Amino acid sequence: MDMFKVTQLDVADMSVHINSGTIIYNNQVINFSEQDSEILQAPRIGTWLVVLSINSKGEIVYTYGVQSTEEKRIPKLPEDCFHLCIIEINASTVMITQDLIYDLRNVFNFSSTQEMRCTYKC
Repeated sequence: MDMFKVTQLDVADMSVHINSGTIIYNNQVINFSEQDSEILQAPRIGTWLVVLSINSKGEIVYTYGVQSTEEKRIPKLPEDCFHLCIIEINASTVMITQDLIYDLRNVFNFSSTQEMRCTYKC
C-alpha cells in the first residue's frame, strides 16, 4: 500500500516525501499529488512529535506536539483530516530518516478499493 506513504528523502534532510493518493470524503474525490513536505522544525530542547495529515482540500497539515524532555505526547489531531504519520524529532535531529517515521494510515481506517482509491471516513 504505497498511497500516501511517507518516506525519507533520497538525500535525507528535515523534509519527507509523501506519495500521491486519493481520498473520498463526503462524496468528494480529493486527489493528492506526490510532493515533499516543508522543512520540519526541531524543538529547542527534548523531543516533540509531528503529525502529517491531508485535509479535505488536499493540503498537507502539520501538527506539532509539545516539546518535552520526559514523556512524548501525540498532539491533538485536527478533525476532518486523513492522518498519515507521526515523525519523532528531537533537538539534535539534523535529518529525518525512516526509523523516525511512524505510519498512521492503517490506524485511522485507511482502505484501498479495486479502483486503487482509498476510502477514508474522517
